[in-house]
Amino acid sequence: MKTTTPLSIILEWFHSLDEKIQDELLSLCLIFHYDESIRNEHISAEKINKIKNYLNDNSLTNNEIITRALFITRLFDYAFNGRDNEEDWDESMDRNLDARNRMVQKGHSGDFIDNALEDWQHRKYFWINLASSWNKLKVEYLEISKLEKWWMQNLK
Repeated sequence: MKTTTPLSIILEWFHSLDEKIQDELLSLCLIFHYDESIRNEHISAEKINKIKNYLNDNSLTNNEIITRALFITRLFDYAFNGRDNEEDWDESMDRNLDARNRMVQKGHSGDFIDNALEDWQHRKYFWINLASSWNKLKVEYLEISKLEKWWMQNLK
């Protein structure tokens, strides 16, 4: 029986997301991935597959597992920054409306902003709930003290 690892926990959580959400989440943070083949992937299915392979711990040492868990945790935290609470969403809404108004005053169409705002409330609460799910997972399994405990228990 395979031992549960920090990466397998992250991978299970990631697998539970809809493919469209997986892609959007990765699009928000993979620009900072150190692996160029992952960072520069623009085909959604390939990007998702590459990150799943990155999280696959079958051939990794415990040190590599911890290193990757620490890294991907920070990347996902970056993706959720500004999307995890109502205040940030409301500020973003205000910025979008201001930009739209300036564009219209200059005689330009604000349609692309209107399109982005169409499902704003749905997206806002979806991302807040998703960030909450991620934060619960981190508290339960991925805090530094929990990663350290896992590493110590799995020393060979």
